[in-house]
Amino acid sequence: MEPLIITAAITGSRITRETAPRIPIILREIAQSAVECWQAGAAIAHIHVRDPRTGLGTQDIGLFREVVERHPGTKPPNRRAPGPSWLRTGTRSLWRGLDQPGWIGVRKHAHCEHLPENANWSAIGIGKGHLPISMMAMAMGGHVRVGMEDNIYYSKGVLAETNAQFVERIVRIAREYGRPVATPSQAREILLAGSLSGSGMGTGKNLQQDSTKEE
Repeated sequence: MEPLIITAAITGSRITRETAPRIPIILREIAQSAVECWQAGAAIAHIHVRDPRTGLGTQDIGLFREVVERHPGTKPPNRRAPGPSWLRTGTRSLWRGLDQPGWIGVRKHAHCEHLPENANWSAIGIGKGHLPISMMAMAMGGHVRVGMEDNIYYSKGVLAETNAQFVERIVRIAREYGRPVATPSQAREILLAGSLSGSGMGTGKNLQQDSTKEE
């Protein structure tokens, strides 16, 4: 089976410390959390940044760049630097390549039979759907996104301490299942191959289930 691409969604734009005391808010925390997720096995970091005055999301490109430049390993792929040569921003794209897919969100039910043949796809489980959706996507050949942007609880009633916790857990499950975990280089090859062939995440779909609401 194709290596599993794990995306780490670090912070989102609206969750506050009052709700999630450990969520990364300031720039150095966001950068450090992204690096920790890479070290745990994530191939892509999905980044939002926060306005230092309000703590809420902002599209200030300077703040995005500051997050990237805070760690020597987080440099654009064309610099051939060691470490996590990956980044995906919440709305703005700092680099070309991985961060150009045409995402399509499906709120409640995502049916894989509607995907193009041989498409690469990724799933997001929000709230209580976080782990079940990740496990189903992994078993069905898809890829997964985890992190505190999507779920602040590591288990029922237990707040997550770090984003890396979520990555470490999905890596353990993938290994037990027998599915290899993609490195950043492998993820780039998978996604760019799909983009060049006219399928895959380059023009593919992001299947999202919002499990925070009852049927």
